Amino acid sequence: TGRRVIQLVQLAQRVAPNRAFEGATAGARLQFGDGLAGLGTLTPKLGAEGPFRVGETVTLRIACGRGGASATLVRGRTRVDWNVGGVPVYVDPADPDYATTALTLDGASGSAGTGTATVSFVVPASDAGTATTYQLFVTDPDAPGGTSASNGLELTIGTLP
Repeated sequence: TGRRVIQLVQLAQRVAPNRAFEGATAGARLQFGDGLAGLGTLTPKLGAEGPFRVGETVTLRIACGRGGASATLVRGRTRVDWNVGGVPVYVDPADPDYATTALTLDGASGSAGTGTATVSFVVPASDAGTATTYQLFVTDPDAPGGTSASNGLELTIGTLP
């Protein structure tokens, strides 16, 4: 065991960082909160892939929604943690940067968990150093109140190096 520790220490001394962006320049993604389940007791999931930096393409990924359903992606800069009629809400609709995007989820119409979509965009320079929160609402008659909801997603855009 002593020999193994020495080998690990020697190995650790040879490790060289290979990340070009760290800290504020890297950007970050944070999934948080619970959504609200719909058909099949499945909750829509919202995630993202980056890099989360100015000039790069970000792709939002939606999964586990009701197949073929209408959905609304919301975004804003003010993150909240509200419960409105049993539906979790993570983006403040009073935020001046609040915006919505209408979508139709892929997947067999009316089938549980097959609803997917992607939304891609190039990060503008004006977003450097900011955090934006996203959430998805899906029209789903099997959800309480007729709407299922995703988790929250906060993207922090890296500053320019």
